[in-house]
Amino acid sequence: MTDQTENSLRKAQEARDMAFESSRLRIVVSKLIREKHEVKEALRATSELHDMISRLHERDRQFKDALHKTAGALRTVIASLEELIGQDVETDPDTMSDKLSVSAGKNEDDGIPADGLHVVKEGQFRWRPMRLLSDGTIEIDTPTGRLRFVDQLHAEEYFEAHWPLPEK
Repeated sequence: MTDQTENSLRKAQEARDMAFESSRLRIVVSKLIREKHEVKEALRATSELHDMISRLHERDRQFKDALHKTAGALRTVIASLEELIGQDVETDPDTMSDKLSVSAGKNEDDGIPADGLHVVKEGQFRWRPMRLLSDGTIEIDTPTGRLRFVDQLHAEEYFEAHWPLPEK
């Protein structure tokens, strides 16, 4: 073979090798582009998932706050209802709401009711501090807290039911 033929064959082989390498590079670049697209899609999905988790966390926090507030309100209602059970329980919703607001309106810091009533007389009831208020009701400190009664008869009934005196 001549040098020229040999040279042509070598150039043709190099051209085929370059075409082969070029096609391999196109395949690699195509795979890289596809992987880049998949990574972008995974990143977008991860970002959406993060946002969703953040919203759920915020809702959970709001739910817990609401649950704590509701539990506190229920404790207040239960205490008010327990206080009412010891009194002449009314079935009229207007009267009951008045009693609940009066019993819940006490200022626990200084013992003075927040509804403008004042103490007329202080004394003892079954060895416990008692106050006669200006509206005729009686407040007595009990083991469960301060309770207000319509009159002394209702206080006697309540104490007898909860803390009866020993028989003589």
